[in-house]
Amino acid sequence: MESSFLKSLRKWIAGFMLLVLLSSTAGWYFTRDTLPLSATLATGETGGVFYSLGQELSYAYQRETGHQLANLRSEGSLTNHQLLLAGNINLAMLQGGTVSTEGLAIIAPLYAELIHVIVRVETGITNVAQLNGRKVVLGRPGSGMRKSALNILAHYELADHIIDVADSYFLDMLTDESLDAAIVTTGILNQDMVKLLRSGRFRLLPLPSATAIAAKDPFLDRSEIPRGLYREGPAIPGTPIETVATTALLATRKDASPKFIMTVLTTLYEGGISEHFPNLIPYHQATTRSPVPLHEVARRYFNPPDQLGLMANILESLAAVKELVLAFIAGGWLLWDRWRRLEADEKQKVMQQQKDHLDSFLARTLSIEEAQMDTTEPDELKHFLDEITRIKLTALKELTDESLRSDQNFFIFLTQCANLINKIQFKIIQNSQSSFTGLDQE
Repeated sequence: MESSFLKSLRKWIAGFMLLVLLSSTAGWYFTRDTLPLSATLATGETGGVFYSLGQELSYAYQRETGHQLANLRSEGSLTNHQLLLAGNINLAMLQGGTVSTEGLAIIAPLYAELIHVIVRVETGITNVAQLNGRKVVLGRPGSGMRKSALNILAHYELADHIIDVADSYFLDMLTDESLDAAIVTTGILNQDMVKLLRSGRFRLLPLPSATAIAAKDPFLDRSEIPRGLYREGPAIPGTPIETVATTALLATRKDASPKFIMTVLTTLYEGGISEHFPNLIPYHQATTRSPVPLHEVARRYFNPPDQLGLMANILESLAAVKELVLAFIAGGWLLWDRWRRLEADEKQKVMQQQKDHLDSFLARTLSIEEAQMDTTEPDELKHFLDEITRIKLTALKELTDESLRSDQNFFIFLTQCANLINKIQFKIIQNSQSSFTGLDQE
C-alpha cells in the first residue's frame, strides 16, 4: 500500500505534468507557423505591370494553396508602403529607391522598370531640356513613378520649371491634348504604355546623362529601351533609347510568417508566372539583382542550405516544435500514469475478490472443524477429511494471485487446512484402534 506521502507526491507530479501539457499545447498552437486564411497584395494602376503581375500572382497563389490573395489596386509604391507599415496588407509591390525599406522585408526583385520620357510629336520637343514650361504628367501623389520623375527633373534642373499635372495618369494624354509630356517608370509589359505609343502621336526621348544619373542613385542603373520594343513595322522606338532603370520589389512586413513568405516565393517562381511575364527576374539571378538585402527566409529559398546549413535548419525546426514535444512527453506521462493507476485499481479489485473468496474457504474450514469435534465415527470423519481436502485443492486452483499467496491470511488458511487434516486423521486412527481393541477383548 502507498503511503500518504507517496500519494501526495504522485498527485503533485500528475498536476505538474498536466500543467506542462496544457501550457505546451497552448504555446505550440499559438506560435505555430501557418498561412493566413486570406491575404492582400497592394499593386498599382489597373493598366500597369504592378497590377497585371499581381493578378497572376493572386491566381497562382489561390490555385496552389486554396487560400485567397486579394489584389488591391492602389496609386503605387508610396501608398503601398504606408499600407504595409500600417499592417493593412500582407504584401506590396514597390519601386526600388522610392520608399525606405526600413521596417520591411524585401523578399524578391521582380523586374526592371525603365524610365520613359514621352512627348507629344506635334510639340516638336526633341530633348529633355525643352520640357521647360511644359505640362508634364509625373504620376499620382501616391506613386513611386512620381518620385522617380521628380528625380530626373531635378538632375536637369527642371523640377521647378514645368507645369506639374499631379492628378493625371499618363494614358490621359490620348484624350487631353493639353498634356505635352509624361515621365513614366514602368516595366516593358505595361499595356497602357503599349496603347499610348502605338497611337503614333508620341515619341520617346533619350536620357544622354543616364550614366551620371545612375551614378548618383544606388537604385538606378544605366539601361536602354530596345528598338521595336513596342511595335515592329514601323518600329517603336525606331532606335535604342538611352535611359535608366530601377527594380520593382516584392515586400512584406518583418513579422510575416516564414511559411507565408516561402509559399509566396514558391508560387512566384514555380507557379508558371514567368510564362506570362518573360521579364521576371530569373530565380537564379534574384540575389545578385536585388538592390537591397533580402529577407532571411528569401535567402534560404534562393540559396538552398548546404549540409551544415541543413543541420542548422533541422535544429531550428526542432527548437520550433519544442513546445509540442513537451506536450507529447507530458501527455504520454499522464496517459502512462493513468493506465498504471487503472491497472493497479483493477489488480486491487481482483485481489480483494480473491481475499473475499479466501475468507469463504477459511470460514468453511472453521465450520468443518467445529463439526468434527462432536463426532468419533470414522465414516463421518473421513467425509470431513475429504471435504477439507477438496476445499484446499479448490483454493489452490482458484486463488492464483502471487500477492495473495504471499499474504499472511493465505498462510493461515493453509496452516488451518493442514492442522485440521492432521487432527481428523489422528481421530480416525485413534477411533479405529479403539474399535480393534474392543473386538480383541470380546
